[in-house]
Amino acid sequence: VQSHSLVGLGQSDEALQLLNKAVTTHVNDNTGVKALLMAEQALILLLEFDKAKESLLMIDKALQLTSKQDIYFVKVLIAKAEIYLNTNYHNQGLDIANSIIELASTLNYFEEQAIGEYLIAFGNYQKGNTHIALEFSNTAVTKLKKTVNYIFYVKSLLINGYCLKNLGELLKALSILETAEKIAKAQNFNHNLLPAIFQILGELKLDLGEYKEAERYIKN
Repeated sequence: VQSHSLVGLGQSDEALQLLNKAVTTHVNDNTGVKALLMAEQALILLLEFDKAKESLLMIDKALQLTSKQDIYFVKVLIAKAEIYLNTNYHNQGLDIANSIIELASTLNYFEEQAIGEYLIAFGNYQKGNTHIALEFSNTAVTKLKKTVNYIFYVKSLLINGYCLKNLGELLKALSILETAEKIAKAQNFNHNLLPAIFQILGELKLDLGEYKEAERYIKN
């Protein structure tokens, strides 16, 4: 949680240092926890420092510390799917997302199944399959709303808003994205998710002819 907060505040170097210290602490402790910490490091290396090769190496090491039948494996697999989807390996990311849904369903991991559905939405949006992305993001939003996983809930809302905007449903998109903005602000997602939300809200306001509001969002 603390590493997420540091990244949210733009302190990515500090977040990596914190995670490195935590990984060292867990060398002889719970290997599943260590795997999760390494997965978080891998995501930061990619999303904050653009180190794709190092990120994939670390995520594969993390997977080796887990068993396919436990929650840690599924959570690390989620991180790997995100890494692939954010490096334009869409098909590989979607394959992993389908595996996440199947495994999470078998093991009754409700939240992780919903995250898998978000990943399917994200990957299909990237590939231009807007209707499929909308369908899966609708499901993910409905399920993640019932959890306290605000990061993936906001991500699902964001993809949902993108889809609705692209399909011309501007007012629906606006409502969805204003919800995402409210949650992102409350959770201090001000370094990563909030700028993306501001950008699309600014575009929506332009499309709706609300120029002063559009200017405010774009400046933010």
